[in-house]
Amino acid sequence: MSQQQKVLSIKLSSPSMSALHRAGLAGLWMTLKAFEMNGTDKLLAKEGGSWTTSDDEVILKVNGEPGKFFDALIRESFKVDRDGRVWFPALGEPRDHPEASALLNDCLLGTFLQHPRVRKADPAAKPTGITTVTIDDIERPLNFRKIWEYQHQKVRIKKMDDPQPFVSWLYPGSAVRHEAFDVTGMQGSLEQFLPLLYSIIGVLYFIVKKRGIGTQYAIVIPDVANLSEYALYRRKYAPKDERELTVSGAGEAALRLLATLKAEKLMNAVGSTACRVMIFGKVKWNKQQKARVQVFDVRRELTNLDTYEMCRQLFRPRQVELKAGGYFWDFPQVPELVAKNLLLARPWWRDFSIFISNKDVGDHIYGTGKEALYKGEREELAKMVADTVKKPMNGDVLEVTEAAFVEACQEAWRRRLGALSQTAQDSGADFGNLVRKELIRTRLSFSKCKNEATFRETITDFWARAGSVPSLQSNWRGVLALLNADWRLAKDLALLALASYASKEEEETAPL
Repeated sequence: MSQQQKVLSIKLSSPSMSALHRAGLAGLWMTLKAFEMNGTDKLLAKEGGSWTTSDDEVILKVNGEPGKFFDALIRESFKVDRDGRVWFPALGEPRDHPEASALLNDCLLGTFLQHPRVRKADPAAKPTGITTVTIDDIERPLNFRKIWEYQHQKVRIKKMDDPQPFVSWLYPGSAVRHEAFDVTGMQGSLEQFLPLLYSIIGVLYFIVKKRGIGTQYAIVIPDVANLSEYALYRRKYAPKDERELTVSGAGEAALRLLATLKAEKLMNAVGSTACRVMIFGKVKWNKQQKARVQVFDVRRELTNLDTYEMCRQLFRPRQVELKAGGYFWDFPQVPELVAKNLLLARPWWRDFSIFISNKDVGDHIYGTGKEALYKGEREELAKMVADTVKKPMNGDVLEVTEAAFVEACQEAWRRRLGALSQTAQDSGADFGNLVRKELIRTRLSFSKCKNEATFRETITDFWARAGSVPSLQSNWRGVLALLNADWRLAKDLALLALASYASKEEEETAPL
């Protein structure tokens, strides 16, 4: 007489399912579909297991000893290839997209698998993995940290009704307090445990490169509403390269998901709360692993994604050759400002002064750092501002008075450059060096303004030093009204005007 069949049903709509659980259920769904494609389902059938799937549910059916089926399921789900790259069959073979697979290793080691106790891998400073990537028809080496083993491979499920432990490596950023006492740990049903186990497959990963802060990692947890539609997106996302997997902050990571879902016409894949973003980075009080330093939720009801798409088209990563050989990608910082403002339903330039108060970020945008490799992000900003003045972008349009204020500041700066050019000619000084020093001085003078009075004094002095400013004379009533209404906005616009002005003379003398 055969043993009674055991059935496990996991639904997206179950009350116990968090966003991470739903993303994990998508990871399990994709894995089972991959098994159906590559014939692994027949192997698992011999171990007593089968399944059915739909857009909102996975049903596992087990005949006989559950341990045999789940051992085989986990063994086939979580692999490592011979080159030390984590291999999730749900996302395809690593050899089919070697660059993305190498980057996935790094992302996993910065999030789910960051603690040394949950994996065997290369030390951070000594990566032994190497693959090649092709950039502009040139093959380049790419180093990565090899992974030989990780905790997901060691999971054992003997009985389907036994409570399962919810350990910290299943939920990055969580921790068990007072490990000496078992009562502080958490347990749950297999229905809750399996999605968490497969969440490592279902979520999205980004590398975060923000100036002045070491490399961080982002996990984007989509609020999956349709398993089959989300699976289509997740598979298309799997082979992306370093340029597509790197962002300048959490806001950009969230909008990258929303913009691409919209472009692929797959917005039904996520619910009203489109995703949760978690950022992991180093903190002073924890040297052993990266901590969760930022968490926020993003709703999908955004109508101005076109602004972000325009930003992505303008601000692109640049490949920089090193004198000692090799290269690295230099990533723009402005997209994070744009993304954060769009998420808050504000004009994309708002709080520009606060954004560049981080000196490293500001130096990169203005191109004034000692190690500046190109003329910052000013050319792209100039195009962004010009388009914003010309036409509304779903509400992102400079009002007449705001545009007049920007024009007055840029005209004053143009006249100041003329004076510096004359000084360089008369004294034989280097014009580019004079411009760089004056740009830094002017930027700092605006940045130091902490109240309306000091800003009024600073902007008045700036205009006065330029001499006659025709655009100011013709729009003085509107400019005065802007200063009276919101001096912080005026400060943002003044610094934005300075950053978005690029003359031919400056291009010729830009730091190399």
